[in-house]
Amino acid sequence: HNGLPTNMSSSSYIDTSNPGLSENTAYLSDHSLLALLEMGLEATLHEFKSTDRSLSESTPVIFLASWLMRHNPRHSSSGAELVQRFMQMTQEREALVDVTNLEEGHQREAAALHMQSAMRGHAARMLKGDQLRAATTLQSGYRGRAARKELAAEYTAASVLQSGYRGLSARRAINEERSAATKMQAMQRGRTARKQHEKMSAADAEAEVTWAE
Repeated sequence: HNGLPTNMSSSSYIDTSNPGLSENTAYLSDHSLLALLEMGLEATLHEFKSTDRSLSESTPVIFLASWLMRHNPRHSSSGAELVQRFMQMTQEREALVDVTNLEEGHQREAAALHMQSAMRGHAARMLKGDQLRAATTLQSGYRGRAARKELAAEYTAASVLQSGYRGLSARRAINEERSAATKMQAMQRGRTARKQHEKMSAADAEAEVTWAE
């Protein structure tokens, strides 16, 4: 592995002399993430050494994050096989450890710190993506709820208008019926009055004839 100690494995990174470091690296080791991250770092180094890439196309951090997502053993069978082969190779190469390496502890700690920093950045980007998706979902739900409220308000307003229109129509019909009844009553009273007047006129005429005789 270029640039990394030859005896790096997910279990060998745990430094029991540093409780905080031990707890963090133990979490990574339990989830096979440390081995995956080591392979991702090597793939990133190889990619940017062997190809002529401009920073506008990609960056090592972006390439590493993409590589980790594609080879996550939780969601990728090829990633799980890759981690398994890596662990087997790590166990087989333990006998080749250079016992003369006096800086082994320092190299392990420095590599673990670098990897933890990279993992924190990757986790932060994933969390930001989750937060963005959650915010989008909340906004969509809010817009849907607002639309439903607006539709309900429009429906209520339409119902009120319809009710008011029906009431107005009913009142107009009642007024028209009353007006018609009043006209009929007036006509009937006029007809009755004319008949009475005619009778009285006839009686007066008959009385005059009688007096004249």
